[in-house]
Amino acid sequence: MNETTSQALVAPSDIAEMAGVSRGAVSNWRKRTDDFPEAIGGTAAKPLFARDAVLTWLTSRGYSAKKDSGEVHVWSALNALRGEIPVDAMSDLILSLACARRLSDESESAPSPWTQIRERVVVEGLSILDDMVHEEFRDDLRWLLLVDLPYNFRGVAPAQAAEVVEALSDVTDLASTADYVLAKLSRAQIRGGLEHGFVESRISKSLGNLAAANGGNVLYDPACGIGAALLSALDAGMRPELIVGHEIDGNAWKKASQRAYLRGVNIQLRSGDVLTEDLDEQLQADVVIAEPPYSARLPESVDVLDRRWVFGMPTPRSSELTWIQHTIAHLAENGRGFVVTPVSALSRGSEKAVRTELVRRGCVEAIIGLPGKMLPHVAVNLAIWVLRAPTDESRSDILFIDASEVDDVEKHIGSWLSALNGNTIDVPHQSVDIRDILTTDTDLAPYRWIQIAGRNPAEVADTYVSSWKNLDQTLDHISGASGSLRHFAGTSDTRIVTVGDLIDQGLLEVRPGRAKSSDLPDELKHLYVTPAQIKNGKLSEVDDSDTVPTNLQAELTEDGDVLVSTQGSVCAVVDDMGGGHLLGYGTYRLRSTNFDQLAPYYLALVLSGSWNNRFQTGSGIGRADIRLLEVPLVPKEEQVHVRLADMSVGLLLDQAHSLLTNAESVREAMLDALRYNVALPEVGK
Repeated sequence: MNETTSQALVAPSDIAEMAGVSRGAVSNWRKRTDDFPEAIGGTAAKPLFARDAVLTWLTSRGYSAKKDSGEVHVWSALNALRGEIPVDAMSDLILSLACARRLSDESESAPSPWTQIRERVVVEGLSILDDMVHEEFRDDLRWLLLVDLPYNFRGVAPAQAAEVVEALSDVTDLASTADYVLAKLSRAQIRGGLEHGFVESRISKSLGNLAAANGGNVLYDPACGIGAALLSALDAGMRPELIVGHEIDGNAWKKASQRAYLRGVNIQLRSGDVLTEDLDEQLQADVVIAEPPYSARLPESVDVLDRRWVFGMPTPRSSELTWIQHTIAHLAENGRGFVVTPVSALSRGSEKAVRTELVRRGCVEAIIGLPGKMLPHVAVNLAIWVLRAPTDESRSDILFIDASEVDDVEKHIGSWLSALNGNTIDVPHQSVDIRDILTTDTDLAPYRWIQIAGRNPAEVADTYVSSWKNLDQTLDHISGASGSLRHFAGTSDTRIVTVGDLIDQGLLEVRPGRAKSSDLPDELKHLYVTPAQIKNGKLSEVDDSDTVPTNLQAELTEDGDVLVSTQGSVCAVVDDMGGGHLLGYGTYRLRSTNFDQLAPYYLALVLSGSWNNRFQTGSGIGRADIRLLEVPLVPKEEQVHVRLADMSVGLLLDQAHSLLTNAESVREAMLDALRYNVALPEVGK
């Protein structure tokens, strides 16, 4: 394809990745350079730029685009389809095209199928794939399985389709390119990711590292999704002779098949619901890994007489312990299972009997409590069960590991299995006698059992001294901040205007929040801004892959907008996260049309002035008419001075928090010295 007609588009985050800079740097380029390329797609909050124009601009400024294997160009070409097709369809498209090219590379026919695709897609668009699969390759099961598209792409312009095909033609590693695109799309597919796994999932990497550390000839995942955990195990170095995956969702199962084929990995994949029908009753695995659906109800068709439920009847409202029983049923004599569940499954009263039997029969070898935020945008605390097949000689204890404070748990979790052999590991842990566990409702939460170790005397003394040192430094910082604040002299030339006056004069644009949380899918609810968030002054980060429904795009905020709530008290905050938020009812968006006359940070600051609270009306929680709010107008230089003074006040508040933290640390060290019999050194400036 002629480079001058390239359809490839890039978002600001892509530009930052290409240039090796922060997203903030790209934002500054857009605002402060006159020759930065204009956006040609996307929305005002999420603009898209021509990739070739950006590359030319970067070269002219001395930036070298990051070298890659062609995956960035593929992603840029797919960006041109944003808004044209659903996000999930984009992942289907890249996997099907990648498989078509690999199948073509293995073909001996001339011209190759990929050559035909490249020649015909310019005219026929992506319909060429459907035609080839169902006409030329209708008897080839691999083409039917790996290339057939579940979505109708006939509406995609041939030029855009050709760009994607050409970009993929230059790729040297099809598997890693497909995974790169899937990882980029995963934020927008978070709901599907929670159900079927996603590329670069921290949970999948944790399971993969545990599997590799254990080793074995047979690896099984009964809820394999798109194959994330199975392939992570191979990435971590496991080399089983047999890999088996079961998955209830047909589309996820197909993606697992495609990803395995692109890697040249043989996985025995089968689609079905293993809870209602054991798809491979004779399978005995050395390692079973599973991340089943969280807090899901059992299907009504589950057979309560199934031989797998030997530890207790399935509970209709939650399926976690049923998955654990399925895992144990397929463990070889010396095999190990690793199953992820919410921590609630460790202590729920309704499942006490099943947990008790699992522990009594020696099936629970260890419990690993994971840190929070292992799943993006979802606050579900998780744990991993380490399971064994039942034994007549009951194991005497269970190992509890608390990894709640380990930021990169997925990198280290494999080494913690050594603690099962009595080795020391660098994370809080405790082996607990099974008899003690059985006397406490079989509560398996790690924090319930891990004891606080005694403090090292030298550590107590060091903490005491360093805390005093930090206290002294904080006091010095407070003195400096308060000194700079004293230079603020106020003003004698203020003109009081209202927000309504500024709107009438064209200096401000106002728009009330109209979005409803119910209008947004779960994966986009982090974009929703409430009055409480404005009062807290905290906005969530927005990703370029977040795509809101078309009817809400006009409601998106832009970088520099002032977001206001008038409920209870008047509060305002500047959207300096790049925009892309959606305001709910009870909020307003104010947009300055001239930053030289009215700076956003100054406007947000003065709107929160106490004088504006007198406009509150109504019983209960009052509201103020935003047009009545008063703004003291001063020259731009004085607006800057006010902003600097406010920053000094903010610094004082931060230091006050630091003062409290360090004072508490001094107190804790003093008490530890009493408890652990430690002599403390004298401290002073």
